[in-house]
Amino acid sequence: MIARLSQLCLLSLVGLLSLFALSSASVSTLYAEPTADQAQAQDQAQPQANETAQAEAAKEQRLEDLRYKHLWIAYALIWLIIFSFIRSTWKRSEAVSERLDELKGRLKRLEDQQHSQD
Repeated sequence: MIARLSQLCLLSLVGLLSLFALSSASVSTLYAEPTADQAQAQDQAQPQANETAQAEAAKEQRLEDLRYKHLWIAYALIWLIIFSFIRSTWKRSEAVSERLDELKGRLKRLEDQQHSQD
């Protein structure tokens, strides 16, 4: 069951990373620069106001992209922590099971020795 859970966590992590890659691509296309014709028309209409507005829009875009990147990095780190915790718990569980099997075997041998002496 723990192996299945760790597989699910790994798949979730892979899905999260692919979602991050897709969202980064879609955000960059959403805020793509205007075409040369559009930029030229805007520049002719209001050159000074346009430059100020473009600078502000570019600054906002950089800040927004940075926020989203930090968010996805935080999500990825959380999933990595969860996955590593589940994996370490699984390894400990295997070690405890092996030790328990070893102790059961020793107990059985001791019981057999005691019955043979009686």
